[in-house]
Amino acid sequence: MEKKTIIRGAAIACAGIAVSALAAQYLLTSLPGEQAQVKKPTAQQDSDPVLSAGLVRSGSSPEFPQARDAAPDAAETTLAALDTGAGLQLSVREDVGLLPDLSEQTAQDSTSDCTPDLQVKSGIDALIDMRLSAPCDGGAHITISHGELEFNGTLTKDGEFSAFVPALTREAEVSVTISGDQIVKAATEVPDADDHLRVVLQWTGDAPLALHAYHRGAGYGDDGHLHASRPFDTAIDEAFLISLGDMLGPDPKRAEVYSIPLTHAADARVEVELNLSDALCDGTVDATVLQSRPADAAVQDALIFDLPGCPAGSGALVMALPLSAQALPGMAGLPADASRTN
Repeated sequence: MEKKTIIRGAAIACAGIAVSALAAQYLLTSLPGEQAQVKKPTAQQDSDPVLSAGLVRSGSSPEFPQARDAAPDAAETTLAALDTGAGLQLSVREDVGLLPDLSEQTAQDSTSDCTPDLQVKSGIDALIDMRLSAPCDGGAHITISHGELEFNGTLTKDGEFSAFVPALTREAEVSVTISGDQIVKAATEVPDADDHLRVVLQWTGDAPLALHAYHRGAGYGDDGHLHASRPFDTAIDEAFLISLGDMLGPDPKRAEVYSIPLTHAADARVEVELNLSDALCDGTVDATVLQSRPADAAVQDALIFDLPGCPAGSGALVMALPLSAQALPGMAGLPADASRTN
């Protein structure tokens, strides 16, 4: 990543010197009195040249404008002096040694501004509130990882990205890979992560997979049926089903996450659905299912859908997922006939 350094200050100072000299000349010529001899100072051959402002790429030598030929000595100029009885000798300082060297500081500022900054904190419903700022990587594709959960994202043109990530563990770490070569990490504690059951369906590519959850014995399309287009249940405030990831980058990583408090997990059932079309023929679709468990790492299972031969026609393949909450003390099992079939 190329960095640009702005050298500034010297040109501004030179302009200020010229203005001061003109102001002094105007003042002296407007006052009557004795005359003083003032000679135009000649350039010192051994002094350092004053550099004009410009842009310099790191790793290359700056290009300076060609020096002009020295002007011929000007005739002596007589100026009116103040009525003090003493002559006033003027001189223009060409010593720029007192000017601050801003090039090094500017380079440090530029480097600091380009460093990606990832901030994470605990939010409501055991969510991780993550915010990434990478001002020098606007529009870049990123991969967000939390444990075994991974999904893609895209930075805004200003290099910003934010998301709510369901925490799978109490001690939660989030890492972000930017354009495949920069990695930034941050961690936070999510105290109520153990109070929620999370079910994650994730896959790579454009397969038409979806996660569905049902509460209180609801059927397909009934109240209590949650999916990506209907993420909330009005009867259970802390339950939700959200989609993560986009299709903008190569090999997009996508995920859908269902979350419910453990106190309500016994009233829920979950299914994975694959919508069939003529584009899906004689192959397989792979996915991964993660289920969080209190005070433990998420349980990971592989899913494989065997597709029918062409033409597939319309319809869907549906797979019921047993919830890990069934094995928790005091949790009732799911109804045996709860799975929807087509």
